[in-house]
Amino acid sequence: MKRSVYGWLRFCAMLGLAPFVFQAVGCGTFRAMGLAGTPDIQKRRGVGGTAEAPFVLNPLVPHTLVMASRECRYFQVQIQSHWYWKVMLTAATRGEGRSAGLEAELATQGEGWKPVVPYESHKNFLLNADSSQGVIALANDGPERTLVLKLCQEGAPVKVILDSQVSAFGNALLAPPLKKTLDEAGH
Repeated sequence: MKRSVYGWLRFCAMLGLAPFVFQAVGCGTFRAMGLAGTPDIQKRRGVGGTAEAPFVLNPLVPHTLVMASRECRYFQVQIQSHWYWKVMLTAATRGEGRSAGLEAELATQGEGWKPVVPYESHKNFLLNADSSQGVIALANDGPERTLVLKLCQEGAPVKVILDSQVSAFGNALLAPPLKKTLDEAGH
């Protein structure tokens, strides 16, 4: 198939039709006909920042991303003192029969971060023509500051649905409150 496409391109070039052929390629006509593939980098979708300039994320708005091969994206959220950030991730390969990996990590700087049981602050997804879900979370036990989510992808392009929440933590939210007995309440 590829050989006939290249022969057809050479034939068009000899007839002086090369500018029109390359315009058709640029418009996606060949891709739509199944004659050319889309490079991984052109499959990228969604927001994301770099390690030096993470994207400021609204934790209440879900985001859908498509990450290309060997790509990392960084997101940041401002976390109040005694609040936590929980990130729910759904990752799936793009159905191309190629395997992929996704690493999600809440990267901390300084002391005063603590785990939110039962969640980890780091998760690795191994994908092979399927999808996987996971949750990572971290609590801020120090002053108000920024927490960075790092997503790194390896292999085939990966679709990621990122949904998160921030909330206050304490005994009342992480575990059911203890009820006082009638004797302790003075009755």
